[in-house]
Amino acid sequence: MDGGFSAAKEVALNLVADALEEVTKSSDTGNPKGELQEVLQAIQPTSPVYEILSASGPDHDKVFVASVKWQDVLLGRGEGASKKTAEVAAAANALERGKWREMA
Repeated sequence: MDGGFSAAKEVALNLVADALEEVTKSSDTGNPKGELQEVLQAIQPTSPVYEILSASGPDHDKVFVASVKWQDVLLGRGEGASKKTAEVAAAANALERGKWREMA
């Protein structure tokens, strides 16, 4: 503190430098659907297909279940409060399971 703002800034940046580097190197884009599509299209230029399997519950509190298939193979399933959230969960599940690796 006695060195002023510049010195404090330098110390702070040095303390978090490794964490910042990890964040910038991370391949997790926060977009599982986009990430899954990139992975699959690197193997073959066919897009994954999402399907809403069910919707249950009252209108104000629905739960959607979605699946994602690629080349007619079920890669993942997911649930969410909206169709989009369920599809994102299905893509994240597909990435986690890695079943597409067997098809490469």
